[in-house]
Amino acid sequence: MEKFMKTEMFNVVLNEVASGVNETLRTMFGIESKALSNKVEAECFTEGDVSGLMSIVGDKFGGAIILSFPKQTIFKILEKVYFMEFTEVNESVISGVGELANIVYGLVKTSINKQGDNLQMSLPNVILGNQHIIVGVSNGPVVKIPFNTELGDFAVLVYLSENSKKSNLAA
Repeated sequence: MEKFMKTEMFNVVLNEVASGVNETLRTMFGIESKALSNKVEAECFTEGDVSGLMSIVGDKFGGAIILSFPKQTIFKILEKVYFMEFTEVNESVISGVGELANIVYGLVKTSINKQGDNLQMSLPNVILGNQHIIVGVSNGPVVKIPFNTELGDFAVLVYLSENSKKSNLAA
């Protein structure tokens, strides 16, 4: 990945992920979000409690996009569409996080495919647990993009590998 991290396509994907997150939160929830400076991490460690993971499978690269939320942040976000208060992670929260990940990936996929790749459809996986480590996502560094909203902070983790027909995840 380190060689791939220096390519234009890598930067395009990171920008599309940030744009997809911002667009999804703005149009679906009326929430403004801001991507902060990204950082490279050695492993896929999240600071969140609930994460939505989408495998990336394309002709030119593969990997994963992970949206990771602290409970209180995702509760406040989902309250905007469910019109109810959340106090625990339940089926609605799990479904909501999976759908958020799916929508963001769909926006990224559409944009990247217009630029000449052939990203495939993917099904969301939702991971629960306080500050979880997601094993098997990457065999290299992961880029963490912190986001700030008026409802709380969260992070998006992106792993990409050049010329991979499939990610390291079994979907």
